[in-house]
Amino acid sequence: MKLPSKLTVLLTLLLPLGCQPPKAADVPPVTMLFDHSNVNQEYKMEVTVEDPRTYSVVMNYYSKNPDDNKSFSNGNFSDEKTQINVEDYGIETFENGTHGVSALYQVKIYDLHKEKYITDEIITNPSTSPTYMGSYASLISLPLSKGRYIIRVTYLQGAPELSNAYSTLEFSRAHHGK
Repeated sequence: MKLPSKLTVLLTLLLPLGCQPPKAADVPPVTMLFDHSNVNQEYKMEVTVEDPRTYSVVMNYYSKNPDDNKSFSNGNFSDEKTQINVEDYGIETFENGTHGVSALYQVKIYDLHKEKYITDEIITNPSTSPTYMGSYASLISLPLSKGRYIIRVTYLQGAPELSNAYSTLEFSRAHHGK
């Protein structure tokens, strides 16, 4: 078989892989900006769950937009230059040694198929974990079946320092351990 023939066969096999439709904008993970200076502001996202699993509503707290700092010098992302100073953003260490953010959120999830809210919870001082340039808090995790949902998160109150943080609200598959 000549080289051009081999290339034609190879391209014919690889072509369908490159023609997959792009992921819809409302399929997890879905992320939106969140402004902690807007107390009582409701943030709403419509999502489509295609794969029944456990999903989480997560709040990410950064010292600045992580997309502005894409060049990494090494694999150590927890050095002092990149980590958020947790005390500067209302994130505290509690008596039991856990970290949490001084904030109060209301999280509601509406199932469009069942036409009812499947959860409506007030989250107080959610526990945080470190991440590149910041921290994140899983506000709620629950198993969801295939379907369409409306996620509503309202920031009810919190540390004034949170208004200085770059924050995003995320709906994604839940992560369980290592």
